[in-house]
Amino acid sequence: MPPIRNSTGCSVPFDAPLTVELRPSRRLLAWILAVHAAAAVAVLQADLPPAWRLAALLALLGLAAAEGHGHRRQWAGTRLRIDGRGGWYREGPDGTHPLALLAPPVQFAGLLLLEVRTAPRARRRRWLLVRDMMDREHFRRLCVRARMDAEPRPVREGRPDDTSHAS
Repeated sequence: MPPIRNSTGCSVPFDAPLTVELRPSRRLLAWILAVHAAAAVAVLQADLPPAWRLAALLALLGLAAAEGHGHRRQWAGTRLRIDGRGGWYREGPDGTHPLALLAPPVQFAGLLLLEVRTAPRARRRRWLLVRDMMDREHFRRLCVRARMDAEPRPVREGRPDDTSHAS
């Protein structure tokens, strides 16, 4: 017997608990390395003394290595868990941390940008999640849950195009 589907055609309810095993994105790493390679080409074409050119190339090489290592370390062994009540959690080697979604997510062409806070006094962070960090179904469900669970931004009084000033 086929699974029962809801009105959206999905057999999994959107408020069902979700656990996503995150892995480093090869696509994002390729973009990081491409930007550093373009910067290296610009340095090679710049009118710089040879010592400065060498120093700039070594600095770019070090930055590319640090960015690549940091990207792999950030997501290795990390899981994103959403319970059935709208609670978001980051589970990693350093433990489980509750998350707060601070703004509606931005989704475009296989990318999901989340603005999160990991603790009440922690600073805001922006996470760029790429579709190849998880399987396609988990990415789709994560995008839907992020749109459903994000805290709405406060509405400002007045109209944005109001240019009248009281004098």
